[in-house]
Amino acid sequence: MNTRVLVTVLFMVIVAVNKATATTGFIMNQTPTPLNVAVSNQKCNMTKYCGSLPSSCNPSSQSCYFASAQPDAAGFLFELSGNATGYIAATVTSNSAFGKNETTYICASGSSTVDFYTALLNNITLIPANMSVPSVNGTNNGIITQCLINTTIISATLVNIYNGSYNSTTRDLGNLNFLFQINVTPPLGNSTGSNDGITIQHSMTQALLITAGVLVLALM
Repeated sequence: MNTRVLVTVLFMVIVAVNKATATTGFIMNQTPTPLNVAVSNQKCNMTKYCGSLPSSCNPSSQSCYFASAQPDAAGFLFELSGNATGYIAATVTSNSAFGKNETTYICASGSSTVDFYTALLNNITLIPANMSVPSVNGTNNGIITQCLINTTIISATLVNIYNGSYNSTTRDLGNLNFLFQINVTPPLGNSTGSNDGITIQHSMTQALLITAGVLVLALM
């Protein structure tokens, strides 16, 4: 395979990423009620699985990216915390695969409120989907945006956390940016309480370029 073909393949991958991930026209199907207790990293790995960026993040006292998943007989309880610009999203899978219409919960920063959306992750594109949850609480203090989401998801293996830009006027979500992944299968009860749920930290573009590179090498 010549150099021109290799460059063409990589260029097509980059174009696909840039065109496929922006989503427009979301409709907010539930209005979050006020969140009275700040999201924190307390009881991480004891009663809930956690991940954060940076790993030392304590979302109750600093602006950083944090997420947790707490299993319950009625369904997982998700906590999301991020900067008060754009959105933070959690995509849940029960078979370790992503991009095949997995349920995604999105906590977005309005002008002084929190907008909550649900979607399906199809390949690398968020598809708006009206999926109600038992309850959702949110807060936006202008520096940090946080959400507490009660769901009916019983079975899960991995949770991917993303962020992106958000236009609260048009309700358009910008491109997905991969932050970290949480494994929700190990036994809980670790008393360290650390945020050690991060398993990979590559951007979506990087991941696809690596995949494209592998495919190109296979064709040579």
